[in-house]
Amino acid sequence: MNGKCKTIIRMAIVLSVLTGLATAQSTINGAVTDITTATSSPLSITGNNSTARLGSTTIVRSTINGAITDITTATASPITIVGNGSNARIGSIEVQASTVNGAVTNITTATASPISIVGNNSTAYIGGASVLNSTLNGAVTSITTASASPISIVGNNSSGSIGGVTVQNALINGAVTDITTATASPISIVGNGSSASIGGTAVTGSTVNGALTNITTVTASPVTVVGNRSIGVIGGIIAK
Repeated sequence: MNGKCKTIIRMAIVLSVLTGLATAQSTINGAVTDITTATSSPLSITGNNSTARLGSTTIVRSTINGAITDITTATASPITIVGNGSNARIGSIEVQASTVNGAVTNITTATASPISIVGNNSTAYIGGASVLNSTLNGAVTSITTASASPISIVGNNSSGSIGGVTVQNALINGAVTDITTATASPISIVGNGSSASIGGTAVTGSTVNGALTNITTVTASPVTVVGNRSIGVIGGIIAK
């Protein structure tokens, strides 16, 4: 399956306009809400450049005139991918190159739902929110609870995160809040140039007109990265 893309998405919302296929953006005049509950529903993919999602909401090059809410609950629903350039998500909200006139709220609860990827240039997320190259007129709130849901990646230039909020090259007129609780949910990555994080708020090249709040509680959830030029983070706020 080399050179092909295989995607499995269960009850996820993806609003986007692909470059080269259309010039107008998507406009939604109303709230965007995704509620996904997965129980004993594993996702397994073998193949490069693959995507597996349980819940989650992605907004790309769009205008949303309303609140965005994603509520994902995964129980005994692991994700396993073997393939380079792959992406796995349980919950989470991502806003790219868009304007959102409303609050962004992510609530993700993962129990006994590990993510395992073998492949270079891969990413794995449980909960969390990211706002990239966008304008958001509203608060950003991410609440992630992970129990017995470890992330394991073997591959260079890979990243894994549980909870956390990332704001990059964006304008946010509202408070940014991240509350992450990880119990028996370690992150382990073997590969150079990789990163692993539990909770934390990172603001880069952005303007936030509101309070930044990060509350990270970690129990029996170590972060282990083996590889040169790698990063491991638990909690904290970074603004630069």
